[in-house]
This record gives sequence, structure tokens and C-alpha cells, in this order.
Amino acid sequence: MFADREADFYDFIAAERRPNSDYLIRTHHDRPVKLQPEAPSQSLHKLLQQLPASGYFRLNLQRSQLIHISN
Repeated sequence: MFADREADFYDFIAAERRPNSDYLIRTHHDRPVKLQPEAPSQSLHKLLQQLPASGYFRLNLQRSQLIHISN
């Protein structure tokens, strides 16, 4: 599942999901997060930078002709 805007709400992430499904959630704001209720808050961006990459892919885009649309 791909999600955007408001997808980082806990209820959405904690909801039951189909087997073999994962989430890809983009972030913009560096929110404070807690891995355990009693743990101190951490920077989301710093926490994610410490994790190993789970994979990557290369996307080659071809240039296309520009189309001008007049109003």
C-alpha cells in the first residue's frame, strides 16, 4: 500500500492489514517518535537514517516532448 498525507496516524498504521502487505509512507516533517512508551522521543529522520536499506530500485526515465496547453 502506498499512502500520502495523514497516513502517519497511529490508527491507520495499527489497523489490521492483509497478509504479505507492507506500507510505504513518505514523510516531510521530522516528527518526534517513541519506539517504546517509556522511551525518550527521537527524531524520525535520524532514526530512519540509522536503519539498513531494505532494498532499492533504479528508475530510468525517458525525456518526452513537451506539450503546451493553453487556457
